[in-house]
Amino acid sequence: MLIVLGVNVFTSPVKDVVASLRPGTTKEIQIPLDNGGPKVHFPMKIKVEYSKDVAELSSLKQEIESLREKLVFKADTARRVEVITFGRER
Repeated sequence: MLIVLGVNVFTSPVKDVVASLRPGTTKEIQIPLDNGGPKVHFPMKIKVEYSKDVAELSSLKQEIESLREKLVFKADTARRVEVITFGRER
C-alpha cells in the first residue's frame, strides 16, 4: 500500500488495470518510491513493461494514460452521497 496525497493506494488494482491491456503489456509494473515509501509524491509515476510484439509505443502509452479514469474514485452524488444537517443521527 502506498500513500498519495493522504489517500491509501493499493497497487494490485493498478496492476490489474494495466494487465487489462495484454498482450500490449506484460502486466509488470514498477512504482518508483520517494524516500523508500510509503508516501509517494503526486502525480504518482508508474513504469509499465510492454511486450516485445508492440510496434507503436506512443499509442500504447496513450491507451495506458486513458486508463486513469478506471483508477480514480468518483462519487455518484445523486445516489451515493447524502448531505445531512449538523447533529443529525446517522
